[in-house]
Amino acid sequence: MTIRFALITWVISTIIALVSGAKMKRMAAPLHPRILDLELAGTEKSASLLLADWKAENRKLATKILWLDYVFLLAYGAVGWSLCYMLGRLAGRFGWMKVAQLSPVAGWLFVVAASFDAIENLGALAMIHSVNRSPKWRWPRLTKFCSLAKFASVLLAVQFFIVLIVRGWIGLIYMILRVVGPFLQI
Repeated sequence: MTIRFALITWVISTIIALVSGAKMKRMAAPLHPRILDLELAGTEKSASLLLADWKAENRKLATKILWLDYVFLLAYGAVGWSLCYMLGRLAGRFGWMKVAQLSPVAGWLFVVAASFDAIENLGALAMIHSVNRSPKWRWPRLTKFCSLAKFASVLLAVQFFIVLIVRGWIGLIYMILRVVGPFLQI
């Protein structure tokens, strides 16, 4: 793969992520409880109580948002992966080998997060469409697990990304010591 391909992927994916993310945010404004509340319900009882608050039009709206989220998750996975790829290639050119070696890890964490997000959406859709019956026990639990795993993967990827930007572990530790150092000398 070339830097040019990664850059084109990054630009296109960023535009798609921004547009679809803004659209989802506008669409989700009237939903109470939110889709995230449903995804984090965790139990059949909690999910049933949340779904009971939604009328038929809210279920249709939530379904549209979750399908649009599939576009968004593909875009943010590609954005994170391509950005980390480009950063790793650039770091290798400057001789920052630790950064170059860690960048694929951070990139793949974005892909893992998008994968958990896809499964999470599937679980939420299954719960929404269990209209007159309570959601099966596996969907609330699976959806909550995938939601938490997605957030953990994104958080870890962002942490890796921050480390990559400051030229690896040594750069990060040096930066922290420069900030915290004056306070420790009291």
